[in-house]
Amino acid sequence: MTLAFPPDPVLGGALDALDERIMAPILQREILDEEGAPRRWHLDRCEIGRVNYQPHKTLRISYRLSVRDAASGAVRSHLVTSRFYPTGRGAGSYRRASGRNPVAVEIGRPVSLVPGLDAVLWGFPNDSKLTNLQHLLDETWVRNHGLAPVDGLGGGDHLRIEPVQYVPNHSFTVRVHTRSPGNGRRRTVYGKVYPDELGAATFDVMQQLWRSDQRRSGQLLLAEPLGFLAQDRVLWQAALSGRIVAGAGRWDQRFVLHLRVAAQALASFHSTGTLGLPLRTQQDWLSRAEGALQMLTRVDAPVTPECADVVERLRKASRRIRDEPVVTLHGDFHLGNMVRVGSQVGLIDLDEVRRGSPSQDLGSFAARLLKSALSDGRSIDDAFRLIAVFLEEYWHHAPWPPDREAVDWYTAAYLIGYGVGRSFSTVRMDLDGLGSLIALAGSLIHDGGDVDRITDVVHHAAGGQVMERVLFYCHHVLGMGNFMRSLAHSP
Repeated sequence: MTLAFPPDPVLGGALDALDERIMAPILQREILDEEGAPRRWHLDRCEIGRVNYQPHKTLRISYRLSVRDAASGAVRSHLVTSRFYPTGRGAGSYRRASGRNPVAVEIGRPVSLVPGLDAVLWGFPNDSKLTNLQHLLDETWVRNHGLAPVDGLGGGDHLRIEPVQYVPNHSFTVRVHTRSPGNGRRRTVYGKVYPDELGAATFDVMQQLWRSDQRRSGQLLLAEPLGFLAQDRVLWQAALSGRIVAGAGRWDQRFVLHLRVAAQALASFHSTGTLGLPLRTQQDWLSRAEGALQMLTRVDAPVTPECADVVERLRKASRRIRDEPVVTLHGDFHLGNMVRVGSQVGLIDLDEVRRGSPSQDLGSFAARLLKSALSDGRSIDDAFRLIAVFLEEYWHHAPWPPDREAVDWYTAAYLIGYGVGRSFSTVRMDLDGLGSLIALAGSLIHDGGDVDRITDVVHHAAGGQVMERVLFYCHHVLGMGNFMRSLAHSP
């Protein structure tokens, strides 16, 4: 079952923008048509890409457009990003955006205002925050300026630029295949542009990690930081020549082996003495969970009471979590940020490196694997077994004692704070999926053996649909006695 978001009293009619049929004529008129000129571009198809909705605050949507040239009949793709502001604030934001010398675009207008919706539209490569994005698509700029700080690559020829990832307002990444002008050696590097000082901080972190004993000794495999352009906020790094350890394939023995090697790599990563990192605390995680609950409350989602119960239990359980050592956290540790290179697993995407307890990385990894199992229809039992294997390998190599209660707490907090929070990144809320996530999070919180409450959360949040999976967890983690009590209280 899905739920359409109710009207937002702060954003007015902005939620209509989640309907492509409503937005198609608006996009045609406001971004594709040029004022006073014959219509050149005809919108054939409009699809919603990324959605970022913060109830009573803001709404961001990206649209993938298929447009047809009236003269030639050629069909082109075009990306438009948007931001919907509280009523009355769109015009001011548009004036600021249009005053930043937007980049001319071949299709339609670079920036436009939709007054009735208090929305500002940007035609790619224009972006509300990434003001230098277009440089990474310009071969001349990349060759003569962008790669200038990279030893042996500045001024090289035979460039091939491939866009890799675009996260509106956050980052844009390209892969560049080039040849050294000195020895003709082919190299592949990645360039990433940032909207703020995060790029400089990430480059500093990467340099420290590259010089660490763990990396030098071969315990840790990382991409080499190559250079940073402070004025343009572009970071360059070498490519790791391997394949992503994605979880979409079979969870077989080969996959288990990769997880074991990744666990060893994470233990080494945590042991690096990286300096100058911000601290991420347990309260930060709890605040994120509370924020997700607040968003559910604002849209009056049916699962709100169950989520409120789980968040309250997270608050109470947080007092029992013992202090852990403060380590270097990856901050975004999941399968997509692991690269298989020979017998090693390298770690990539270091934008979120922080200081904090090791259970934060372990919990977020476990939560994402569980969430993946739920959404992909995999066995939740298999997911728990993989997590157990990963934790066993990690604690075998980490120099601090295991704390399963802390890992479970952070797993539950991630499922609520990020899993539930990201349900606002879709056009409609998946209530069945939300109920399963909330039930699973509730089952992970240690309430002193009070499994009755776990059972209640499961049945109220998901109608008993994930009961078998949660009971598996009770059996393997809380013990056979509590497992039997769970069965006794099941209808």
